[in-house]
Amino acid sequence: MSRLSAHAGRMLFALAITSLPVAAHAGTLMFHTEGAPGARKVFFAGTSTIADRTPMDAILGDMTVMEIEVIAVYEGANEPDWTAVKLQFECPLPPPPRMGGRRGPSVPAVSTPRRARIAERGYGMGRAANELAVPATPWGPVSLPVMQRAGTLACNEVPLKQAEAAASRGDAFDNRAFNAAIAPLGLGTITWVMDTTNVLKLRDLAWMGVWKTPRPRGQGDRVLSDAELARSRAALAQVEQEMQRLEAEAQAFAQPRLQQMRTEDAFRTKAASLRGKGPVNELELAMLNVWVFKPEARVVERLRGAPRVSEAGGLRFFTYSDAADTRSATVEVGSGRVVQQHGAFTACDVTFVTMPDDTGAWRVADVRVESDGPAGGMCRELLNTPED
Repeated sequence: MSRLSAHAGRMLFALAITSLPVAAHAGTLMFHTEGAPGARKVFFAGTSTIADRTPMDAILGDMTVMEIEVIAVYEGANEPDWTAVKLQFECPLPPPPRMGGRRGPSVPAVSTPRRARIAERGYGMGRAANELAVPATPWGPVSLPVMQRAGTLACNEVPLKQAEAAASRGDAFDNRAFNAAIAPLGLGTITWVMDTTNVLKLRDLAWMGVWKTPRPRGQGDRVLSDAELARSRAALAQVEQEMQRLEAEAQAFAQPRLQQMRTEDAFRTKAASLRGKGPVNELELAMLNVWVFKPEARVVERLRGAPRVSEAGGLRFFTYSDAADTRSATVEVGSGRVVQQHGAFTACDVTFVTMPDDTGAWRVADVRVESDGPAGGMCRELLNTPED
């Protein structure tokens, strides 16, 4: 798979929120705590807030920019009541597999962030119920423990969400199974807390559930009237309804494309093993890049004339041959000596190998080229598919 398709896969993955069935408990993780009594902090992150923010001018590079929203609750009187910031991380991408079954160097299972920054639109709430703006920061090293842990979550979105989906048990969530599944990430114990990113509920959880102490009341703790509560609940219900609608639309858009990607990935892996580790010349490599996973019907359409077709071992072989002999010579009449030769003999034999994918559709798995003479131009006519 190319760097571009790897990024496309990530973007579609984010669009559908997860490529797995939506977990009933996709929600918020308490992933880090720190500080001594009186100055403690608790950090939460919503798995559904992970998003790909890779700039277009870096989309073909060796890294991707992943973002995750982190909510922090503070105990200290001189600290904010809470903040919500979007942290961005540069995450290394694994190298793409090589054609012909030859793989690149082994890649660690865990993607470790290279650099980090606080993105724009960070905000918070002060002790006096005053709104706070959290400024963006330039890119810098991932030095703080909380940044390292948040970066590991963001850079390893796929295994994180796989673990979350596997830990969903109907109406319950198996936190032990979740932590066992994410053990390779090296994060220690992480607590799934609730199916919400409501900052006020998370703030109350930090005070009463973690620190076991009542939160000091401030100017923003006025008790709402029944009418205010009713209006707030109605507004929240409308927001939740709209979010559900948007999520359903995203799933309907992305799921067919995700299924196509899974089918193509499985087919390419099988096609690479079909060729094995045999040599691949430059022209064959170009043909493979163009034709692998293309429908069999495109081969027939591109070859126009009736190719030779055979079938064996669950594979089909479409062979195209072309040759041209333009050789001539200038001969001296008296001696019969060849004075000058012109032209050349060229021949090109191309075999397209097809096999069914997981859906039963026949697609190109391999292209084999044999040629004599300067046959490059003759064979290169097949480098474009009908759709190109």
